[in-house]
Amino acid sequence: MAENRHTRMNRRPLIRVERHALGPRVYVFGRRVHEWHLGAGILAALVVAAQAEGLTGGVGPYLAATVGTWLVAKDWRDLTRSGRDTAAWRLGFHRKPTLVQSPRRGDWVPTVAAVVVAATAIASIISAVTPNVAWRGHVIAHLGIVQLAAVFHAAVIPIAATLLLTSYSLWRRRTSAYRLGVVLLVVLGILNLVKGLDFEEATLSFAAAGLLWWARDSFVVRPSRIPVRGSLGAAAFVLASTAALAAAAIASSASGRPSMGLVARTTVDLLTWEPAPLAFRDEFQFVPQAIGCLGVLSALAAAWVLFRPLPAPSDLPDEEERHLARNAVRLHGSDTLAYFQLREDKHYFWTPDRQGFLGYRIENGVLLVSGDPVACAADGEGLIREAYQYAEQHSLRFGVMGASADYAGVYRRLGFKTMYVGDEAIVAPAAFSLDGRSVRKVRQSVSRLERLGYRAEFLDGGDVHPALQSELQAVSAAWRGDRAERGFSMALDRLSGPMLDDTRYALARDPEGALVGFLQLVPSYGRAALSLGLMRRLPGTPNGLMEFLIVRTTQHAAENGVDDLSLNFAAFGRLLRSPEGRLERVAGRLLRIADRWFQVERLYRFNAKFSPAWQPRYLVYQSYTSLPRTALAVMWAEGQAPRPALPLPIRSRPRSAAARRPAVTPPR
Repeated sequence: MAENRHTRMNRRPLIRVERHALGPRVYVFGRRVHEWHLGAGILAALVVAAQAEGLTGGVGPYLAATVGTWLVAKDWRDLTRSGRDTAAWRLGFHRKPTLVQSPRRGDWVPTVAAVVVAATAIASIISAVTPNVAWRGHVIAHLGIVQLAAVFHAAVIPIAATLLLTSYSLWRRRTSAYRLGVVLLVVLGILNLVKGLDFEEATLSFAAAGLLWWARDSFVVRPSRIPVRGSLGAAAFVLASTAALAAAAIASSASGRPSMGLVARTTVDLLTWEPAPLAFRDEFQFVPQAIGCLGVLSALAAAWVLFRPLPAPSDLPDEEERHLARNAVRLHGSDTLAYFQLREDKHYFWTPDRQGFLGYRIENGVLLVSGDPVACAADGEGLIREAYQYAEQHSLRFGVMGASADYAGVYRRLGFKTMYVGDEAIVAPAAFSLDGRSVRKVRQSVSRLERLGYRAEFLDGGDVHPALQSELQAVSAAWRGDRAERGFSMALDRLSGPMLDDTRYALARDPEGALVGFLQLVPSYGRAALSLGLMRRLPGTPNGLMEFLIVRTTQHAAENGVDDLSLNFAAFGRLLRSPEGRLERVAGRLLRIADRWFQVERLYRFNAKFSPAWQPRYLVYQSYTSLPRTALAVMWAEGQAPRPALPLPIRSRPRSAAARRPAVTPPR
């Protein structure tokens, strides 16, 4: 038995690397070694060395301690048995793999490749500006290729600088960067050999090229289509303009009257950050640096054109596609937010049979989805996968605003993160009553408006005649004033059009019969429910007019068999209503302070007057690092934060012809 065990130990390799779906696994003497093992070993060795007074000064011990701490921190999930083998290997913190896409070979490579390529470029630049090792210089001289080596030596710097620019695009998983990176790394490796027999730099270049080629499937961002003829013309114009500007600056600032050949040679040298034969003195001493910066800016412009991702569509859906969307909402629009997918500023991802869709808009580099997919449950997950893959191919982040509790669970299962952002206030009309102390203020408002002679009337959206339409627009414009429109996931953006035939209106009229306020209500299909799409009144009308109109609407809904009436969205309502723990209580206090700008608490208290049930809604985002960008995209889309814009915008947001009409959005 002992002999057999000894034989197995001898056959077992010292180090074995196993391929696994979550990343490479390393075994030493048959036992798996985690990164936190290595980090803990480094920290333990530092402690032992410190106790034995074996540590020397300098940054070495601090660097080792940083590396050890990082290895433990990034592998924190493997510290416990319950979290072990649940996260995928990454250069940064290990994260749980997402199920929204199929596994790809070397999915961790782009981040590593960006670091390796940047290090390779920097090492090559340092090698190019430092003297060769003596014996290598003797070999080059003996072979008689000194002039040829000098040419290759000078070529290393622009190629390495281009690689340095490429490394960022490699980190962003751009296909064009991967292709160019492989070519440049191979060329750089050859140049490093020819210019000075730099085997170390050449080996690093070839290894980096091999790494990119092996993980080519992980570079998924599709490049923008560049017209060849136009691009060549633009590139020639940029190069000629840059060279002409640099040559003019050199000719006018150099000492004496240099020849055209000397000016041309100096221009090339300064644009590539090489020592130039001409000298610049006095007030012109910074000309070389200025021309070098001009060359860098030209390289950055070329890199942007070459590596920019495929742009998202700018043309909004046409009327035929909007007709399909209306049909899909009638078929699958049971969610109280489904009807708001028909806003005219949204694009759609469709199911193969064109019977379901997912609405989205692109803001701040985020593909921002509105609410839940309008589709059957079997197709919803497929739409999410399609939207995510589209975002990845276009170098966009993925986010969702207003996901329901059910779909929030789906997103979490697929590997996304969710955050509670507020509640819909859902009133049950049949159970609503004006009796009781809790609705005393609402009851008083209704009684006062009735004594003043105000009344409510109801009609369908298809029955709104042109004169009434003008009145609705006038009331809405007077209420809004110069304030910006709000709404994206929980509001409509128009008061007219074929999409509004299924809506309903609750109108408030004064004793003279003039329109002084209204509610716009949108349907939910497959269930007896209505959602508040718009709430407007004229300035100067009595306080409590909206309470009066909502009460009368609730009573009218109960008489017509409506089970649920969705009122305004209360952002972070639970933090104001029933915070859990100290952190949520602090957040609630901050929300009360911010109420003067965002009306968070006032809107919550307005909804709470009607004793609603609270239906939570969630923000979905990819990772903690993408949360700030996604949150800002939501605030821009919902109109809660001003969008920065140039005084003279270069490109305006494309809009359909119908979308150019006046748009009105409710404060949901």
